[in-house]
Amino acid sequence: MEHEELERRIAQAAGHAVPDILDKILSAYDEQQKGEIIVMERPKRKKIWIAPLAAMAAVLALCVGLLGYNGQGRSVVMLDVNPSVALTVNSRERVTEARGLNQEGIAVLEGMDLKGTELGVAVNAVIGSMLQKGYVSELQNAVLVSVTDKDAGKAAQLQTQVSEAISGLFAGARLEGAVLSQSVADTEELEQLARSLNVSPGKAALISDMVGQDISLEPEALAPLSIHEIALISQSRHLAGSVTQNGTASDRAYIGQERAKEIALAHAGVAAGDVMSWEIDLDSDHGVMVYEVEFSTGIAEYEYDINARTGEIVEYKVDRHPNAPGTTPVTPPAAGYIGEDAAKAAALAAAGVRESETDFCNVHMDYDDGRPEKYEVEFTAKGVRYKYDIDLTTGAVLSQKAETTGGGTVPPTAPPVTAPVDPPASGLIGEDAAKAAALKDAGVQESDVRWCTVQLDYDDGRPEKYEVDFEAGGMEYEYKIAPTTGAVLSKEMEQSDVPTGNYITADAAKEIALAHAGLTASQIREYEVNLDTDDGIVKYVIEFESGIYDYEYEIDAVTGAILEYEIDD
Repeated sequence: MEHEELERRIAQAAGHAVPDILDKILSAYDEQQKGEIIVMERPKRKKIWIAPLAAMAAVLALCVGLLGYNGQGRSVVMLDVNPSVALTVNSRERVTEARGLNQEGIAVLEGMDLKGTELGVAVNAVIGSMLQKGYVSELQNAVLVSVTDKDAGKAAQLQTQVSEAISGLFAGARLEGAVLSQSVADTEELEQLARSLNVSPGKAALISDMVGQDISLEPEALAPLSIHEIALISQSRHLAGSVTQNGTASDRAYIGQERAKEIALAHAGVAAGDVMSWEIDLDSDHGVMVYEVEFSTGIAEYEYDINARTGEIVEYKVDRHPNAPGTTPVTPPAAGYIGEDAAKAAALAAAGVRESETDFCNVHMDYDDGRPEKYEVEFTAKGVRYKYDIDLTTGAVLSQKAETTGGGTVPPTAPPVTAPVDPPASGLIGEDAAKAAALKDAGVQESDVRWCTVQLDYDDGRPEKYEVDFEAGGMEYEYKIAPTTGAVLSKEMEQSDVPTGNYITADAAKEIALAHAGLTASQIREYEVNLDTDDGIVKYVIEFESGIYDYEYEIDAVTGAILEYEIDD
């Protein structure tokens, strides 16, 4: 059948699908194929519904991948949108096999018989089916072209050929789209990655390329996303690895970076003019596309996750700078501190090392939230590197570490001596005031709180902060409150995935765990509780320390039954 006859059949079938763009598609059709004979004898084979799909292909962005070589042909072409379809082709670029690589891909190929079809026609058929079934639209306009062939030159040629054909279809239909293309080596490592992520090899290669450029990205988080969403993340982070991209993926379905900034600033109560630095990227949070908005002022560091479609705040975190208004100011070294020379002498004596034997020695005072915490002493001697933490006033060894740097022998060390824990000072605001400060900052009424825990946290025996955790209005909050002033040191918020219900209180769950462990509240430290779900069961997860042991309990939030517990030394 000559090219004109093929066009006639395409026009006849496509008239019932998308006739408004048919002329554009036909005008964009590649004239270089004229004169080629395509055998399509009705009595000997099933009818192939390729014409309407060819017309539809210009409206969408598609994914064409060439999968690894198998015994049936020289190349494999994969189309990835979210549906994944593999087209194995022979040296004459005719399809020898068409396979859906996931459930969506199988649905795309339903009713098609593409065996023996010319590659370009088959690609149009598959893409058209994706459009017809709603997998591709003007708002989902990114396409991945992945090519695998034993002959690297052939793979590159097909990669260019297919990606340019798709770009031409977009241009002919006056559509803006992004075509991502890559040549992929057919390796066992890639196949293993594809299996572990449950994606096509082409999509696995794209994910691997992106993660190699930005280690903050996680393969498991990218795998469920569509190619369009992955392309948007790549664009926002300005990634440019081995994948070539022509055109831009549409973000018309999203609120945009500027709106995400406005939402974060409004929630933080910060004026744009007070921001010293900005960083904003697209990412995925449990399958939801979010803008990660980070900015800094002279007072604090802010991190927000904003739902990219709705503008809803998914999570946020605020960390105040030391010396910022409302925080405890940096305290100058008190007269009672032993000083750096004495701290160094204490560390050298504990290690049994003379100062003349050291290669280098560094001493400095370490601060936590603006308050002097300890002296840190580091030095090397006789092929061993030492690190000591020294108490500010007594010179006691709080912790010690030694490791060989080449040829040295690490000496035995005595257990660290810890300064005694001071009782809470009379100047502390108390747990009730810390809770009230956190609720006020969050704009939450106590009557709306489902559960709340408050704990005074210590550092080397000194009260450091109150940790206030609570849930209200479907959100989980975590606050750190200054122990003497009630100032908010930091805060975090994220959506809760725990359904509403009639649950026992967090204090009741704590009492159940302590009774089982044979402990009282005064005997524990580092207490933490969270409300969670597991296989439909809502439970409290309670963790605490006592003596040399770590305890973890899971308490049924409805019945109070102990579901599981663990004690480690």
